Amino acid sequence: MKKIYLFFCLLIIGSALQAQTKTWLGGADSMWHTSGNWDPAGVPSATDSVVFTNSTPISVHFSADANARVINLNGSGNVTFSIINGAASTVYNVNLGAVGSNFTNNALRFSGALNSLTLNTRGTYRIVSPATPGTTTGTASGIVLKVLTGNKATITKTIHLSAFSATLPATDTISSGQVNKIVGVDVGSVIFANGSELRINQRNNGTNGLQVFNGSATNGVVFQSGSIFTNNTATSPDPFATASGDGTAQFLSGSKFYAANGAALTFSATTLSYLFNGRTYGSFFTGSGTSANLVVTNSSSTTTTFLDSLVVNPSGTFTATLTGAAASTPKPTFSFKNIYITSRATAAAAATNLTFRSTNTGGATDSTVYHISGNIDLVSSSANTVGGGTIAFTMGVGTGGSQVTSPNIHFTGNTTLKITKGASGTLVNPNLVVGAGTSGLGTNIFINNGATLNLGDSLTLRTGSQPTRFTIRPTGRLNLIDGARLTTGHNGNFTVESDTTGTGTIGTVTGTGAALLNSFTIQRFIGRNAAWRTLGIPFSISTQVRGGNGTSTASLAYMNSFTVSPAQAYYFNDTLDNGQYGAGSGAVNAGWRTFTTNADSLKTYRGLLLYGSRNSATPIVLSLTGFLNYGTQTIPLSKTAEGNGWNLISNPFVSNISFNSIVSNPANTGVLNSNTIYRVRPLGAGAYSFASYVAGSGTGTNGGSNVIENGGAFFVRAANTTSNLIIREEDKTTDAVGSTTGGVTLMGANDNYNSIRVSLKGANTFTDEVVFVWGRFSKATEAFDNDLDAYDLGASGTHDLSIVDKEGTRYAIFNGADLPKDAETRTYKLATKNLRLGTYEFTVSMPKALDRNNEAYLVDNYLGTAVLVKEGLSHSFQVTADAASKAEGRFQLEVRKKLTSVIDEVATSKTYLLSNPTRNNQFAIHFGSDAQVANWQVVDLSGRVIGTGVFKNVYQGDTRIGELKTLQPGTYLVRLFNDNEPTVVMKLVKL
Repeated sequence: MKKIYLFFCLLIIGSALQAQTKTWLGGADSMWHTSGNWDPAGVPSATDSVVFTNSTPISVHFSADANARVINLNGSGNVTFSIINGAASTVYNVNLGAVGSNFTNNALRFSGALNSLTLNTRGTYRIVSPATPGTTTGTASGIVLKVLTGNKATITKTIHLSAFSATLPATDTISSGQVNKIVGVDVGSVIFANGSELRINQRNNGTNGLQVFNGSATNGVVFQSGSIFTNNTATSPDPFATASGDGTAQFLSGSKFYAANGAALTFSATTLSYLFNGRTYGSFFTGSGTSANLVVTNSSSTTTTFLDSLVVNPSGTFTATLTGAAASTPKPTFSFKNIYITSRATAAAAATNLTFRSTNTGGATDSTVYHISGNIDLVSSSANTVGGGTIAFTMGVGTGGSQVTSPNIHFTGNTTLKITKGASGTLVNPNLVVGAGTSGLGTNIFINNGATLNLGDSLTLRTGSQPTRFTIRPTGRLNLIDGARLTTGHNGNFTVESDTTGTGTIGTVTGTGAALLNSFTIQRFIGRNAAWRTLGIPFSISTQVRGGNGTSTASLAYMNSFTVSPAQAYYFNDTLDNGQYGAGSGAVNAGWRTFTTNADSLKTYRGLLLYGSRNSATPIVLSLTGFLNYGTQTIPLSKTAEGNGWNLISNPFVSNISFNSIVSNPANTGVLNSNTIYRVRPLGAGAYSFASYVAGSGTGTNGGSNVIENGGAFFVRAANTTSNLIIREEDKTTDAVGSTTGGVTLMGANDNYNSIRVSLKGANTFTDEVVFVWGRFSKATEAFDNDLDAYDLGASGTHDLSIVDKEGTRYAIFNGADLPKDAETRTYKLATKNLRLGTYEFTVSMPKALDRNNEAYLVDNYLGTAVLVKEGLSHSFQVTADAASKAEGRFQLEVRKKLTSVIDEVATSKTYLLSNPTRNNQFAIHFGSDAQVANWQVVDLSGRVIGTGVFKNVYQGDTRIGELKTLQPGTYLVRLFNDNEPTVVMKLVKL
């Protein structure tokens, strides 16, 4: 009985020690530490849950530290934590989460629809310690809401820190430690969730180490996407501790940081300074009074500051400055997505400015780096005429007049850079300025690989002792929109780079007054492989291309191998065209003319054929300077004789262009003999073939595409003695070569017409291909159709495959009339030229079997064999010393009525005829099973036996040849009696 009594006593004591839920009752003094203000009575301990349920504002006062495991805020009213009876500089902690306990519940909970929490050192009722409530004198202290280790506080509503009036009474002073804080002891232990907000005010103004984010854990407070931080302090407003990374808060992408935001706020300070050392932000917003500045600094040499967006919305003259470090920390980095500066000014003298710069007090080693992946927009939203805003990429001057190294601006995404006026307003002299003029240094601006910069206002690259430089990296893109003008300070300031990955692009140049002014340097990468390729130089038509130097020239003089043999560069002269497009053994068209050092000069609309770096182990990068083309270009074409008219012309732009778009321009109607372009296809080892593309049929060979690459040249055929081909800004495209229909791939899975692509590969691994299409276009004929077909222009230094019709015309792309049903046989010569000793291989691609009861055969006239053409066919053949084995007419394609209407093989045995049809007095049987004795018999369709024979000791997979004395053209049956197996009957066709 004593043992039981002792057990109950221990149970009662243990219950008394268990965590309780304390509900706030309030009282006359509103003190946390008054026992009677709680139900059940007693001051909460570190293991208790505290509940505030209210519909009206509640004030809770502190005169010492307080503890609770969890604070639950229920209802719809605001709870204000206030200091009372504290000494000057006193800071009280409200410690959430029991240290060393196993509690992992959220330390701070909101469940009311309008709940919010205010940490208020002055109080809604202007309670100032150590005075009594209602007074206005004295020195206030601070409260810290601290979430202890192992616990989390998820904030879903609003917390106010020091939420009293925007200005301090004159009698107030701010001393060290008088700051309200949110502190997470662990990383990420305080989380502001979507829809939550933290607001701070003057008490947290950043002076004397009073930053609100100055706890003991790096990123102890995390603002998630959709959360807001509002900082309504104006004097030294930075809420962070000086030491970056220690006690900081983390602002994830999608969160918002409001700095002194709102037109109603007026501050005596004229500068809002923020230290952004290596932190990550979502969107950073700021507003100002009638006149103010924003200075954002990253003073750390090894850190990068990341922002989704920087948004400035001033009501008057405003300058936002993004600045780097002093000389001791030379290379900080900013990384932005979007920057918007919006002026709400109504006075004509007001202006809004945005300046990117490095420090003006540092030394010669200072080099701030900016990465911008979104938009930069300087906006006047006022309907009145306002002063001209400026976006300036500038440099300062170092101490004692020494100049500092240029900062670097990197555009890394799809960015629009512009100055915009309001709906009915007018901007006076808006400016985009790069460089600090003759007294300072310029800025290095890069459009990085894969990035696009849309320039929406005129931009001038200023000169100085070290001029501003603007570089488009190999796959970067610059668009000039809304009439923007780009002016270089002097030659060489602007460079378009090129390497093995591609060439920089100048895309759209649109709007009244749009212009590319002064000279630009363009690069053209030429691989180190020994291959020919065509080159286009996109300079003004008044520019001469020369091998040497001269006035208004694009000089190729650095190509010191002009004197080697054979020559390094050629152009095409239509007056000398003799029709030899790589035909025959080593034959070269006489229209190709050597481009020598000084004897020749070309207009830039003419294309060049250049050899790779024959005498160098490294690639060549041509670097040419001139005035770039923009706007509508007029390209002269000529035709000197019937059958000629070939013009090798340059792509006039630093951009890919669309041949389909060029052909569809009504101004080009009747200018071209055919809607086909041809480009030299570099192969290597001094060999090349031609790629072709027909706009009318959307078909290409050898990689031929609608897209003409940046820096390329191409052949077209003129229809008239003299005419002009018009190429417009609208013809530019962002598509890559071969990425569109009719490019590298001929047909898609849904195409429903008869087509066959035949490719020939040689021992050198080079390929050449041709395309047959029947019935896709009602106007197609069996002769050459200018709108649908492409000529075969041959190949040099390698084998050549072409289609030859009955008239002897050579095709790369043949569009024929629809195939008839059971009516005729069509034969096309597959001309193979320049074959050498060795093994060659035909491969076939076709989207579907031929319809209308037709099929095609690859016929080898040298061996007398025929192979059924089907998807994926791979057929090898040998070229020997026998001249007939490499004859041009060795192969042909026959399209004819299907010769079989029954199954040609027994599915179970997998035994079938090879090389069927045949042209010889023999047939080949592939055996699908073993046989000791296999008797065969050939009979005609009347049942008459033509021949018999026997195969002995046959194994599965064997091929045996049956010989006949004579076999007239026609259709026969081959019967195979394989031991005790069922009879196999196969249909044999003799051509």
